[in-house]
Amino acid sequence: MYFIVRKDLRLDIPGAVALAGGATIACARRFGQSHANAFAAWHGSAVRKVAVRASAEELEAVLAAHDGFLDERGLACLPPMRRSDAGEPLGSLPAFTDAKRPPEPTLQPPPDAIALTYVLAVDLCLSQGKAMAQAGHGALMCAEDPKLGDRGPRAAAWRTWEEGGRPARVIEAGPDEFARWRGAGGAVVRDAGFTQVAPGTVTLVCLPPGPEPAPPAERRRWWRRLLPGR
Repeated sequence: MYFIVRKDLRLDIPGAVALAGGATIACARRFGQSHANAFAAWHGSAVRKVAVRASAEELEAVLAAHDGFLDERGLACLPPMRRSDAGEPLGSLPAFTDAKRPPEPTLQPPPDAIALTYVLAVDLCLSQGKAMAQAGHGALMCAEDPKLGDRGPRAAAWRTWEEGGRPARVIEAGPDEFARWRGAGGAVVRDAGFTQVAPGTVTLVCLPPGPEPAPPAERRRWWRRLLPGR
């Protein structure tokens, strides 16, 4: 699955995560039937994502040659394909790692907004491109989960999220906080380890659309003193 980032798009980590997660779900829902075999093969493999950079003209040429979802802010997401089928200009576009930062940090949605919540392990120091891939994994895992997803009991919240422009709140959590969020009931992403992190590293947690969730409480550890003879 390709992410194509327009070269003039300014991003920080929260902005990159929010765009990628929303675009992945939109692409999967729009092209899931017409590209069913490709999605099935992709799900049966390592569900790899590739982020590349393109000028406005190159992006237009790619979308003329391939189906894809284009976010109006300048990010495209294409249905899965083999790299050998990318053709030109897609096959020769340079890899995307990080964009220039925007003048102001990406705004978070209000606490009562229905938004996807992404919790990112900040100590991993992921590039924007890598964080985008993790967000895409997490968002799609969450959307396709029978209990959390957009076709289950939370379907109304997902519709509200889509109608609201696919908003996202992003929490960059340190190790202790991230460990607590892992048990919060969201989709937990474990990376395959092709780049930047070791295989099996937990990189991100995605929670389904809803108001701002309360931070998980720290678990208390109770120690019992063992007395002689007990």
